[in-house]
Amino acid sequence: QVDELWRAIDLPVGTAEGYLGGSTDRILMRVPDIFLAFPRLMLALALVAVLGPGIRGLCAAVAAKEAGASFVALTGLGPRDRDRLDIAHRFGVDLAIDVALDDPTAALKRATGGLADVVVDVTAKAPAAFAQAVALARPGGTIVVAGTRGGGGAPGFEPDHLVYKELRIMGSLGVDFHAYRAAIDLLVAGRWPFAELSRRVAGFSDLSALLDTLSGAD
Repeated sequence: QVDELWRAIDLPVGTAEGYLGGSTDRILMRVPDIFLAFPRLMLALALVAVLGPGIRGLCAAVAAKEAGASFVALTGLGPRDRDRLDIAHRFGVDLAIDVALDDPTAALKRATGGLADVVVDVTAKAPAAFAQAVALARPGGTIVVAGTRGGGGAPGFEPDHLVYKELRIMGSLGVDFHAYRAAIDLLVAGRWPFAELSRRVAGFSDLSALLDTLSGAD
């Protein structure tokens, strides 16, 4: 079912553990269930925009390419996201956009001549991202919201644009084991350089600081 597949697009609720780069290099990586989320017929030759360059965003970019997307754009914000934007091309991204420096809609139009068929918003605590997603979507396009805002509303969002553009908006929270299997298989295949992403290993005594880092409080 298409709706069930779309619901699999989620913030990484689960984990996938595997050996990457040799038996001594064990990595416990958070991998979102995006790998089964893109029906190939829906994304074949589609233009996809991903909001948020964290592990979820990079995984979404890979998933889109694996599903046949013809062009993938990825957005980030400022110095904090610069390193991920710089390596995004290695994860199938055709256009990396720093929204602190460039208007994402204008940048996408310059690069492709149009707007996105599918927008996947995996940002966290970024209230303005939803308005950007609406602006990036083409008329009749689909927006998948898989990141939470933590309150604060949606600055810049104009509900009328949903009507004028006849957009489909989907929230995503569910996962299933099929998606985990697909994610693990893709990691093991080694087609994408996930093993080279920076990562931090922490013991229970460092858990509080690690959670602060993940939440952006550092």
